[in-house]
Amino acid sequence: MAFFDVFTLPMIAGDAKSALSHIHSLVILEKIARKYFNSTDVIGKTMHLDNTSDYQITGVIENIPVQSYLHFAFIK
Repeated sequence: MAFFDVFTLPMIAGDAKSALSHIHSLVILEKIARKYFNSTDVIGKTMHLDNTSDYQITGVIENIPVQSYLHFAFIK
């Protein structure tokens, strides 16, 4: 079972069904896309995480509401 099969999160860019299909796929929040790229048009761009690996951005989701119990910036 995949993350997006359990959690329904509004995608701004990308396809929830395939966004995490590869080992180095990365889905980010809208605020992270704007912080690092000043845009949400970031599909195919790369982010270096954990000082070890490059991940290809395959999706952007809407920011999580503050009152949510889920708090994250990336899904890999």
